Amino acid sequence: MIQYETMNFANGIILAILALVAAIIILANKIFFPHHRIAGIYMFIIAWIPFIHSLLIKKKWIMQQEHAAISYLSHFKIHIIVGIIMAIVVYVVLTLYPAAQTPFANFTNEQIEQALDEDEILLTYLDDRLKRNFDNALRSKIFETDFTKISNIQKEKLNEFWNTHTEVLLELDLIKERYKTSYQLNKKTQKELRNKAFINGFTAQLAQHHYTLTLIKLIENKDIITFFNEQKPNIPKNTYDHLKSMVTDTDELLRLATGRMYMSFLANTNTSLNPFIEKYLISLGDSTKKYASLVATKPLEFLEKSSAKLWFPIQKKFTHDISFVRASNRDYHITPKIIKPYAEKLLPGDIFLQRREWHATNVGIPGFWTHSALHIGTLANAQTYFADLPELKETSFKEYIQSKFPDAYEQWSTKDENRFPRAVIESKRPGVIILSLEKSARADGMVALRPKNLTKEDRFKIITQALPHYGKPYDYNFNFVTDNEFVCSELIYKSYTDISQLNLKLRDFSGRPITTPNEIAKKYADEFETQHAELELIFFLDGNEKNKTITEKTAQDFITTWQRPKWHAASDFLE
Repeated sequence: MIQYETMNFANGIILAILALVAAIIILANKIFFPHHRIAGIYMFIIAWIPFIHSLLIKKKWIMQQEHAAISYLSHFKIHIIVGIIMAIVVYVVLTLYPAAQTPFANFTNEQIEQALDEDEILLTYLDDRLKRNFDNALRSKIFETDFTKISNIQKEKLNEFWNTHTEVLLELDLIKERYKTSYQLNKKTQKELRNKAFINGFTAQLAQHHYTLTLIKLIENKDIITFFNEQKPNIPKNTYDHLKSMVTDTDELLRLATGRMYMSFLANTNTSLNPFIEKYLISLGDSTKKYASLVATKPLEFLEKSSAKLWFPIQKKFTHDISFVRASNRDYHITPKIIKPYAEKLLPGDIFLQRREWHATNVGIPGFWTHSALHIGTLANAQTYFADLPELKETSFKEYIQSKFPDAYEQWSTKDENRFPRAVIESKRPGVIILSLEKSARADGMVALRPKNLTKEDRFKIITQALPHYGKPYDYNFNFVTDNEFVCSELIYKSYTDISQLNLKLRDFSGRPITTPNEIAKKYADEFETQHAELELIFFLDGNEKNKTITEKTAQDFITTWQRPKWHAASDFLE
């Protein structure tokens, strides 16, 4: 009987852990988006069922331990209560009266007054700058940006807004921190200075809350949040989330509440900041519901982000390790000898779709075509092709690339380990790299597609929009909103930004906008022989698993390939 209870207890705990892991995976990967939070909570609740059942099995033993614990703790009841009260008091005192020394410790009263007046003027300027920044953003409608159709100009406007917003909020934070210790000024001999110092710090804090809440209210697009959370020059990763969390931080809310009460005693203090304080307090009063909403959703967001932090390294390592797994040791069907005659048919900007059989990663990538790459040509050929381009003015193509993209130029100008010149940029396991056509084409099936009606200027723009991403890591999160990491089809998509001749549509995948190589193949098939067809086929090399051969096939053959099952190679043995 004891053995049976122990076994059931262990099984219940195991089931509870498995359900908890499932909840973490759902939240981290946003499975069932946009209902992933509800699904994750349900799974979390389900995890409690076997856990509680396991506890009931051991109820008698637990009750014995509980009785002993309660009996022991009852002797220290008053000590525990006093200890909790003391901890709360210490927390409040340290929050409102930080122990750090005031930066005005060695200042004369005249120097302090001068600093206060300068910061008072600065706070007025910062408020005006933030207000104008929001006015410009609303006028240009950047908060309505659709990331499935975003242009470079829209990205620049979003970056301009975000750079200004974070820069000013940092200035406000510095002012707020500077005056946290204003209580250390003598309340008798420096009373007026002490009051003005408090008002400066409190105004900076109110401004931070006011403009952060204003931003939160305006942004309904989750992709803009992802964009703002991306690490940028001088802006740390997850800055938007940090600002959002700041407005519901317990330290901040405590200082706001006490500061509001203290302001009632300073009504007669002469300062130009009073209108701003009044404006901020009215705004924050109107934002009570938003505060409540942020506080209510904070645990869920914390759970979701914690799940993502916990799961992402596991997902990344698994995806990375599985990319080495191949169920066959045979050579790929397309060899350097086979691809060589097709090189002369290619132009800069051509798009490759590729298929490599027996790779474990094929299982997780949607569709038959699992990889894409961008042909940029050898550096020597590109130098000749773009020689008469007006944009280059008096410089050569090589000189232009070397000056603008030195790291990419360094690799592009070298030959690979087999002495083949590099001609293809793509994102693979090592990140965004430049390979030779011969190495990139080592696959079991390959198609080259070309957007119609591209000018030489368009092709130059495509290359110069691809090269800035050279060296960036592979995007194991598969999110096209961010620009710091790349998957293969994301590089194609962003290289063709603002190129009107090719419109690649993004679709929602667990709350993230993406497109896949197979969807590019489907686009060609859907538009085949129509007036609005944007792509033309340059060549299609199809592999045969049984004969280990490659055959050049027609566009009519290619248009059905996007529908091929993942086990298509096996069908070759049935013919």
